[in-house]
Amino acid sequence: MSDERRQFDDGPRGDDLDARLHGDDLDARLHGDDLGGRLHGDDLDARLRGDDLDARLRGVGVPGAPGAGERAWDAVGAAFAARRPVRRRRRRLAPGLAVAVVLGVLMLAVAAGATQPGAAVRGFVVRVLGGDPAPAPRARIGPLPPGRILVTSPRGAWIVGRDGSRTLLGPYAGASWSPRGLFVVVWSGADIRAVAPDGTVHWTLRTPGRVAAAAWSPDGYRVAYRRAGGLGVVAGDGSGPRVLSASVAPAGPAWRPGAPHTLAWVDPEGRIVVRDVDSGALVWRSPSGVGAARALSWSADGRLALVRSTDGLRLADPGANRVSRVRLPPGDRAVAAAWAPHGRRLAVIARAASGDLTRVLVAQGGVRIADRPVFTTTGRLASPAWSPDGSRVLVRWTDADEWLLLPAVARRRPPAAGPPPPARALPARGIVAIAPVARHFGGMPVVRGWCCAG
Repeated sequence: MSDERRQFDDGPRGDDLDARLHGDDLDARLHGDDLGGRLHGDDLDARLRGDDLDARLRGVGVPGAPGAGERAWDAVGAAFAARRPVRRRRRRLAPGLAVAVVLGVLMLAVAAGATQPGAAVRGFVVRVLGGDPAPAPRARIGPLPPGRILVTSPRGAWIVGRDGSRTLLGPYAGASWSPRGLFVVVWSGADIRAVAPDGTVHWTLRTPGRVAAAAWSPDGYRVAYRRAGGLGVVAGDGSGPRVLSASVAPAGPAWRPGAPHTLAWVDPEGRIVVRDVDSGALVWRSPSGVGAARALSWSADGRLALVRSTDGLRLADPGANRVSRVRLPPGDRAVAAAWAPHGRRLAVIARAASGDLTRVLVAQGGVRIADRPVFTTTGRLASPAWSPDGSRVLVRWTDADEWLLLPAVARRRPPAAGPPPPARALPARGIVAIAPVARHFGGMPVVRGWCCAG
């Protein structure tokens, strides 16, 4: 019988590709007499804007699709490694040639779309045509903004240092930082452990059922955990486990900032419960339900709580005794969201209701999220995490096997007639792509937290 139960039971190959890219056939096709007619034909605009364009593109068969991803990455990686930076004068393309380039990029995107790396190519196409820079991914993880990243993967829980170094804590399913990053609470099966950043185990607690989540209180003296459909709490040294609620929704628990031992969760009826875990006093219960909750978190000032449900986001304001739906830009639906470490900014990953577009929106948290994307691509984005200094948002681009470090504010573009920004400023303010990431962790990593810039 567990400690908790005993106490509280009553409660194509490379050479072929080179030949096709440099052969006489390609030159003939680019300089053929009918190129101008095809570029300037009266029906070109209609064909580009036709309603069935998407359907026709998706219907194109791709020869040699199996294994195309590996060949594409090998070719791109070799080209990237062999490149030499060269200063080039800016040239303006003739209108006809510009159209040819765009069409060629679109055709490459369709051909690449049969593979996972093809999704990355399609994503770059979206950003190029939209005017955003397409970053060349780097293989190394570091350097990163200040702090340490806590992730889990099929191999277990890891800590990633600012220099990109990785420490495997053990074969754990989940993990969460202590307030100052001195310890990590990890779990697997029915066991919860407190471990040091080097993986040393300080204490272990066996619970009555499989653990789904755990979180350290702001002062480090309590650990709340959700297991077997219920909710429990234990002291920071592993002593005195007890039951808080026999049945809770699969969201949270979430400690309220500024109130060390005040905890929020969602009850089976879908209402948010905020309670002092020491005295048992009820601090607040939401007047209405929040739907089928899947995630719960507090703003850094402890004033607002955000709930992600299967039907969208809701914002709870205990001070005003109110729960409101969060409205996203038209056509978007939220798939993930994260509060900034300071203030009330939100990073929201939003999926288009139709098509294959995903965007990252960074805006002031409220009942309406402004249409200010910092990144747009095809495919799936997930697992948003703020850097401790609030300057970056890390997201996982699943289809491309990448981590993307995004600026936390949308970049302002220089006037068309003005000079471009200095090249040296771009790496600090622009997007940083890291790929592939899965091989570093024995599978796709999920970011669990980013701790402690100091």
